[in-house]
Amino acid sequence: MDIRAILLEEVKKKNEFSTLPDTLILETVEKVLKKFPKVEITPHQIKILVKEIRALLHRSTGMFQKGKTGKKRKGVLDAQELLKTHLSTYERTDFYQLIKEKIKSLGIKSILDIGCGLNPLALASPELLYNACDIRQDEIDIINNYFKSHGIEGHAFVFDIRKFNSDLPKADLCLLWKIIEIVGGDTHRLTRSLLNGLDCKYIIVSFSTVTLSGKNMRRKRRTWFEKIVLEENLAFDIFETTNEIFYIIKKAKNQ
Repeated sequence: MDIRAILLEEVKKKNEFSTLPDTLILETVEKVLKKFPKVEITPHQIKILVKEIRALLHRSTGMFQKGKTGKKRKGVLDAQELLKTHLSTYERTDFYQLIKEKIKSLGIKSILDIGCGLNPLALASPELLYNACDIRQDEIDIINNYFKSHGIEGHAFVFDIRKFNSDLPKADLCLLWKIIEIVGGDTHRLTRSLLNGLDCKYIIVSFSTVTLSGKNMRRKRRTWFEKIVLEENLAFDIFETTNEIFYIIKKAKNQ
């Protein structure tokens, strides 16, 4: 059996990674194998490789999951309870009303939520066309079920932001919350690509202002990000919550 197939099977045995696309896992497998080009197929070596692969995947796709997510979510229908199973949405619980007021002030009628997590459960409503995408199939399924049961127009689909292209749905507002800094690769290049390529009137980008251990970051504002936004001749406003800083960007072509 090919070592890649073995590693794929072993990685997916852990619930956190069981619903990730095979293509994403295999890309990570290839990265790890490049670090260990002469690896032998032994139980000990497989264990080492699986640990390395899972660590990389966790940093890019699983760091915001709270506890044993699959077991916590099984059979749960209440949106508020589901929001508690995702770290970012859980942290926003006390601030969603403020966030929704900021969004409402923009006068938008449609949203594209990229790297959405469970955000749509707090933000979507029948008055908005709401499309959402994330790398995790389990969260996509939850969102689509929620949309169907609450009469919300739109759908959720699996998408890897690292493969961003212009085929994403058009929307008045695009959300990119706590996603840009965790996907890896060339963050600056991806940022420019998103700012220029997203077909929308507004973009709201957010960054965490606390570490995963709960400590406040010394610098909350992302000067590198602000520099890129200004270089692209875009204007932005900022608002903050306890754990997050939000940049509201208006696309220049719509000004």
